[in-house]
Amino acid sequence: MEIISCNGGTPNSSNPEISSGIWTSIFERFNGNVIVCRWRVPTKDTVSMMDKMHDNLLNEKMSFGEALLKAQKDMKNSGENQLSWAGVECWIN
Repeated sequence: MEIISCNGGTPNSSNPEISSGIWTSIFERFNGNVIVCRWRVPTKDTVSMMDKMHDNLLNEKMSFGEALLKAQKDMKNSGENQLSWAGVECWIN
């Protein structure tokens, strides 16, 4: 299962480095991969990047982190707007 969340999946607060509440509970117990973004990204660009990432996972047999990184590099090399993919990161449990 993958959870995709913009703005890191955390509520607005004066100290965003400290996560608390429901998201912390989910991440502590979740056994899977979480994809988060530091800012809002366009849906079309997110779907495009996820398609590339899944292709890397299924056809290229890459690890989750490698597949995401290659998808980001492919978007960069194709001239996609960096704001659409640069803030995306994955947390692997």
